[in-house]
Amino acid sequence: NHEGLVEQFQNARSQKQLRHLIENTQTVDGDLVRKLRAEADRHEYSDPQRALRSAEAALYVSSVLDDPASSTSSTWAKANALRALKGQDLEEGAGQP
Repeated sequence: NHEGLVEQFQNARSQKQLRHLIENTQTVDGDLVRKLRAEADRHEYSDPQRALRSAEAALYVSSVLDDPASSTSSTWAKANALRALKGQDLEEGAGQP
């Protein structure tokens, strides 16, 4: 069941925590990367910070799996999340003198 894992990976705050999760999880595979990527896509505009955490987790798992296709899609998701965060920062600053 990847659902609980996705949440654990999203909530990891460091590569050390991600590494610990990977070492203690039996089901680290491409499906987990896809689900993390889907979460990043889903939260891109509603919660860009969460999207970024999901994308970074997907990217880390991809690197452990040594899966270039997953790494590429995870990098894309991270770029989208960063762009959404930048847009959010611009919107918040627009109302200030």
